Amino acid sequence: MKSYRDQTFCESDCINMICHLYYDQGVLKDAKDAGLPILTSDQSKGCSSYLKPKTVQEIGSHNEQ
Repeated sequence: MKSYRDQTFCESDCINMICHLYYDQGVLKDAKDAGLPILTSDQSKGCSSYLKPKTVQEIGSHNEQ
């Protein structure tokens, strides 16, 4: 079966929006418009492009400096 872009998108909490595997509402809309299913998987382990989201504490400590 053919899937959207013939690739598996990353379903992790990564915030790297420039990654070619980044999954968001835009990808979902494009796939629906094309009538194709989307394959997803958490690919964050071992990924050199993975960027973890900042926690509220990390944001607060940065603002205090």
